[in-house]
Amino acid sequence: MVIQLPGIGLGVLHPKKGVGKYDVQRYSVCESLASMVDFFWTVSWDISEPFEQEVVPGPNLNLVCEAEQVELVGVVSGVFTRRLEGAGRVLSAKFTPAGARAFYGGEMSRFTDKRTPQPGAIAAQLQRCSSVRDKFELFEQHLLDQSPVLSSEGIQVNSWIRKIETNKNIRKISDITEEVESRTLQRLFQRHVGISPKWTILRYRLQECCAAILHHPIAEVAATYGFSDQSHFTTTFRKLIGMAPAAYIRTNRP
Repeated sequence: MVIQLPGIGLGVLHPKKGVGKYDVQRYSVCESLASMVDFFWTVSWDISEPFEQEVVPGPNLNLVCEAEQVELVGVVSGVFTRRLEGAGRVLSAKFTPAGARAFYGGEMSRFTDKRTPQPGAIAAQLQRCSSVRDKFELFEQHLLDQSPVLSSEGIQVNSWIRKIETNKNIRKISDITEEVESRTLQRLFQRHVGISPKWTILRYRLQECCAAILHHPIAEVAATYGFSDQSHFTTTFRKLIGMAPAAYIRTNRP
């Protein structure tokens, strides 16, 4: 049985602007899928004026259902912007970093920064379910019916990425593991996730920084998350987010 989870996760930019504009819910997955699917999520909205939400996504592919359409959304290398209008709902399975390959095979880099339509009647079936929980119960069964198996390489890549996510002292590729050379890590990350180890490290650090700078001095955040100095952090932050950390703080003040 899927169970609702708390929170909306890291990566949502300007979070206070979205309050009252949309609702986010997350749901657990069964043990058989847990190594391949992080969780299910849904966003619903009913608004009179259009609204755009920006997100800095992590190293995950998503299988997204909206109306009658199903798409596999690859890892987004930049900022993802979604425009909401009128009323609607999106349902999605967020794969673990290496999890999507258990369903789709091949090189996951072929999906990076792309939205790939998927066949099947699951979207129409989801529309007929009366509750969100029923929708995700059906979605879960749809994934189980494909009999996915995560390879030993995929398990290892997930383990490395989990280590990157939880240990902010990992700041360069050589910090990930001493047992595998850099070139091999690059190849495994591209094959199973679609991005590089360096990108993954920087993405997790910047996700954390977006939240941290709203509560701590910029110089402290820069040092905590491994940037050589505040100038380096500001340049990196601006390149991805589109504004300097100080401007982001001003924009998000109460």
